[in-house]
Amino acid sequence: MCYKSAEDTDMRSLLELAREYQIHKLTARCEERLLQRQSTLEHLLLAQEFSLKKLLEKCLNTLSRLQLQEIKIQPHFEDIDADNMVMM
Repeated sequence: MCYKSAEDTDMRSLLELAREYQIHKLTARCEERLLQRQSTLEHLLLAQEFSLKKLLEKCLNTLSRLQLQEIKIQPHFEDIDADNMVMM
């Protein structure tokens, strides 16, 4: 479920640049691209960090269907915000 691909790394870099230079259009395009992919814990963490509301909603919806034990064993599980944890 949680893996970090080269595309995820590239997406993180683009989102960091978009935030730093306040390029909202780039942020929106990154979010749209991520919405087309299967939800992962990594995507949930990106959504949290960069305030990607649509992606966050999609990831929470997908992850809420899994057993908590499945999610707990994933790397970076502890980085999920408490508010989002309640939503799962």
